[in-house]
Amino acid sequence: MRAFVVAAVVLSGLSTAQAADLIAKAPIVRPVPSDWTGVYVGGFVGGAWANLHYSDPAAAADGSTTASGFVGGVYAGYDYELANRFVLGAKVVVPLGEVSGNTTVLSLGPAAPSSGRMRWATNINGTLGYDMGWWMPYVGAGVAFLSNRLTLGGTAGNESDTEIHTGLNLLVGAKFRFARNWAAGLQFNHTEYSGQTYTFPANFDSGVVKIRTDALVGTLEYRF
Repeated sequence: MRAFVVAAVVLSGLSTAQAADLIAKAPIVRPVPSDWTGVYVGGFVGGAWANLHYSDPAAAADGSTTASGFVGGVYAGYDYELANRFVLGAKVVVPLGEVSGNTTVLSLGPAAPSSGRMRWATNINGTLGYDMGWWMPYVGAGVAFLSNRLTLGGTAGNESDTEIHTGLNLLVGAKFRFARNWAAGLQFNHTEYSGQTYTFPANFDSGVVKIRTDALVGTLEYRF
């Protein structure tokens, strides 16, 4: 931009003082990142909401609960920008934190109080974004793993079982590159986990648990 002003000054025959004034007032254009290709690491914080459904057809037991909690964690990934400005990526997410809730499983006998404690495990996602300069909206999908501990009340007292659930994780978000190597963003995640059978031998009980989670998090990352 300054070079353009200088050329215009020379062609118009303005005085040196006038040229200096124009050059001083010429705006400095902030360079747009050439692309989003590269390795990055980051962290996130936000809120999570979960639904846990427990069913035991043999005992005519059926119940569900909702829970919410704080989540945070770290992640690392790699993006590669194509010539058409689409950005392909992959990342590994390691959430930290726990979401828990209480419910009552309805049965033929006395109601059995239960509680679930969902500890976050690893998510592995592929992403597709679009380079809009300082902004990059993106979507993604991948596999998620969740460790859940279910405690069920019964005639023999409280009894717990822990199982690992696998699921499909879908996400949508956007990043803003506020500095050459730094980006901040907002991301929404939805995950549907497959059912797992929980066994409580002391209470002669077992049931299938299905879990669904949603999370809204803010992100901050450093791009190498």
